[in-house]
Amino acid sequence: MFKWLEKNLPKIVMAPAVGLIGWFVYGFVLWTLYISFTNSKILPKYELWGVGQYVKLWGSRKWLIAVDNLLIFTALFLIFCVVIGIILAIFLDQKIRAEGVLRTIYLYPMALSFIVTGTAWKWILNPTLGIQKMFIDWGFENFTFDWLVNREMAIYTIVIAWKILLPMMRPVFFTSFVILVHISIKSYDLIVALTQGGPGISTTMPALYMTQTAFHKSQVGLSAASAMMMFMAVAAVIIPYLYSELRRENAR
Repeated sequence: MFKWLEKNLPKIVMAPAVGLIGWFVYGFVLWTLYISFTNSKILPKYELWGVGQYVKLWGSRKWLIAVDNLLIFTALFLIFCVVIGIILAIFLDQKIRAEGVLRTIYLYPMALSFIVTGTAWKWILNPTLGIQKMFIDWGFENFTFDWLVNREMAIYTIVIAWKILLPMMRPVFFTSFVILVHISIKSYDLIVALTQGGPGISTTMPALYMTQTAFHKSQVGLSAASAMMMFMAVAAVIIPYLYSELRRENAR
């Protein structure tokens, strides 16, 4: 009995955590998938309705704008983070004085909430408070920097405000790519803090669309459909990554 307990103790200790993860993560993923095929409104309905919510989703102008914004944001987010991350990594890898202090300064922003980061950048990019007002006060009366309130440019301010992740060698670079794409797909808090999806709906992203559809418009089925589209987008990135990692492990 003692030997059996000693052998299976790790499994017994891990069982509650695995069970909770299985229920609250994968269980609710399956529940969301099922609800996306129903005509649920403010409360869930369990009668199947087919793919009507997906048809309605892709016929929504707001959702299409959210997808376009996601593509723009993800492309620019990857380019800026990877390029600037590599440059900063090279600088930080040099033998310089006060290297520990500089590393701390570089990594400290990653400890901040995206709501805090978004609020700070909202003040900086606000035409009446930030960069534009500063230049006007300096005498440059014709200077304008109103991206935050410009329908066509507001999405780019979100890219500017994002933090930097550090890609280095090839495996880490690939990992950084997967993490960055995953972060961009589920972007929500920074957008709420910066623009709240505005002006109008010009900076709406899929995560914001999902939340507003569920809690503001009480269309749970449509929100579940958008959530599953986001899930499939993340899976399209994660699954090839896991496959490549497993192949690398098997090749050793």
